[in-house]
Amino acid sequence: MKINSMTPKEVYEKLQKQQIVLVDIREKQETDDIWIDMPHVVYMPFSLLKTNINSLNKDSHIVLCCAIGLLSVEAAEFLLQNGYQSLAILEGGILEWKASHLPMKSAVEMQCKCSCCSSHKTEE
Repeated sequence: MKINSMTPKEVYEKLQKQQIVLVDIREKQETDDIWIDMPHVVYMPFSLLKTNINSLNKDSHIVLCCAIGLLSVEAAEFLLQNGYQSLAILEGGILEWKASHLPMKSAVEMQCKCSCCSSHKTEE
């Protein structure tokens, strides 16, 4: 079965309509800098995917995201082998998402929910 890919813009639009779940499979050291700032994003490092596979709903439309898109293919193949049907990968991964100027947050903003952190965005 061929694994489909979606552009960052397509993923963004479907996330806004709650039509997909985006699973970010980057490892912790890869997520230290930036995160996708959207609802319906699940952070599940690839190294934990096999042990946490049952936490993903098989009926959901799942799009996988990694740094540049390569590891997402391996994750999609694993999920296909385990009964998941509606899968795609984010073309170009998080780097292409960022290059497309779609919503992102820094790790500091993700960890701290206070108003002071969100007001310290650099305005250069």
